[in-house]
Amino acid sequence: MKMESTKQHFVLVHGACHGAAWCWYKVQTLLESEGHRVTALDLAASGTGMRNMEDVDGDDVDKAGITISKRFIKHNNVFDKGYGFVNRFYVVCMENQGITEDIQRWMIENYPVKEVKGIEGVDHMPMFSKPQELCRCLIEIGNK
Repeated sequence: MKMESTKQHFVLVHGACHGAAWCWYKVQTLLESEGHRVTALDLAASGTGMRNMEDVDGDDVDKAGITISKRFIKHNNVFDKGYGFVNRFYVVCMENQGITEDIQRWMIENYPVKEVKGIEGVDHMPMFSKPQELCRCLIEIGNK
């Protein structure tokens, strides 16, 4: 699947009910095989940081954001572009039955992103159902 691209550092964050950082293993492997650096994060109450959801509050999210921001500021010369310390992109999952395309478009409209991409025939978990197509989208985004 080799694509001509500038080498990037991708930070992959799982969503609700996706388990943890392990859900990115296919995409992470594909990106790393292309020479990119990848960090897959475990959020509070997931993966190796298991806690009961009742014990997780907004401070956990803030602490995670601060830790990530400091790490990337120090090592990657990033700066605030209006959405924290990273550009935000959205990949629409066209066959998502859990979060329909209409709801995804509503989220994009209400929480603007720099660019929107779509993958045809992909369900709620593109990292499992179409990892190569998702990887291709991420590399295209990274080259911008």
